[in-house]
Amino acid sequence: MAAFQAQKASVEVEDTQMHLVANAIETVKRDNEILTANYAEAMRNGDYETGARITAALSKNEEDLRRLESGHLKMQEEARNKPPVPPQPQQALKPKQMIENIMSQVSKPSAQWLKSNRDHFKDQTDITDMFNAHESAVKRGIEPDTDDYFRFIEKRLGIDANDQGESPMSSASKPAARQAPPPSAPVNRDGGRKNVGWLTPAQAETAKSLGMTDKEYYNNLMALQKEGRITH
Repeated sequence: MAAFQAQKASVEVEDTQMHLVANAIETVKRDNEILTANYAEAMRNGDYETGARITAALSKNEEDLRRLESGHLKMQEEARNKPPVPPQPQQALKPKQMIENIMSQVSKPSAQWLKSNRDHFKDQTDITDMFNAHESAVKRGIEPDTDDYFRFIEKRLGIDANDQGESPMSSASKPAARQAPPPSAPVNRDGGRKNVGWLTPAQAETAKSLGMTDKEYYNNLMALQKEGRITH
């Protein structure tokens, strides 16, 4: 960046100098036109002294004009042969900016993992280590975006899993396992173990509210089902 700014400043100085020389040439030419007109007027009036001074001024201006035009041509030639100014180099991104860019290009689980662990990436070396760890995991047949994958990356980078907050693949982020309903209340229909029926907790609560025993409620339920008045 410093080299670019120095070269750019040098080119700007040269452009300014060329512009000044071009203006000086135009000024001398205008002065010569005025002096020539004044010389003619002095000769018409027989003012030879003034004519002599004008002749000396014209001679000096012609010498200055030749020097200016020669220098201007040389500056133009040097400018044509000079290599062009290279494009301005991009500013290096900071590690956190690089992580943000990576997050926008990876899968949602990987983006979440990066978001949770962004503070562990202090410089370009840390980011390079992460990519190397990814390549190593893939070569070992570890599928990306899995628990094993993230654990492998964390181990390689020396990240403490307890320090990183909730992982995108942690148990808290997985669907909760469906809980089994509470057991139903058993009802012995005939006193034998082979004839045991079951009431759901709601049915047992209903029986209790009606002042019936579980067995009485169950027998009535079976009778209604047998008559076809209820289906279950």
